[in-house]
Amino acid sequence: MAGGLAQLGGGGHPTVVIGRRDLPGHELPYVTADHPAATARACTALLDRGHECTLYLGTVARHESAVDRELGYRAAMGHAPERGRVERVETVTPSVVRAALDAGVTGVLCENERLTAGWIAAAATLGVHWPQDDGVAVLGDPIYQSELPAGWAHVTIPRVQMGREAVRLLTQLLGGLPAASVSLPCQWVPGASLGGTDTPVTGLSG
Repeated sequence: MAGGLAQLGGGGHPTVVIGRRDLPGHELPYVTADHPAATARACTALLDRGHECTLYLGTVARHESAVDRELGYRAAMGHAPERGRVERVETVTPSVVRAALDAGVTGVLCENERLTAGWIAAAATLGVHWPQDDGVAVLGDPIYQSELPAGWAHVTIPRVQMGREAVRLLTQLLGGLPAASVSLPCQWVPGASLGGTDTPVTGLSG
């Protein structure tokens, strides 16, 4: 994928990328979702529900959107970095969950719904259940299924708007005009999976 995009850009073809891409030596305009802000918002939601120690749970593949999400998480936990953990795993096992729980984690941000389901299942084997014992949120739309289970707090990616913006930028390029990259806000959808209480503890909500 990256090689093909680099060839397009290097060949002088008008190109707009949907999703941020790191292409050394090439500066292609892109339209992306504001993953850092969306992740920070989700993290703040967990903090405001009383989850003082949190975990960012991601896959081992550190693609650009994953990097951006992690940056947003670290920014949100900047007031207390010692209470934030980052784990990247192939599979969520009970040992992964146990290590996080032993570190005091009660709030978990998952990059996708498969990791979320894995956490919930592994935690259940240890007698830990949401929303009474921990809180979870998904940092995007479903990838592996058509929709998320009811009650799962999550971030919604503005995919339709991203497509429209990409067409607009490409039209500019075809007309000989410059096109600057665009980052669009995501929608935060709260849910029962956050657990905890309604008492803000961080002063970071918004």
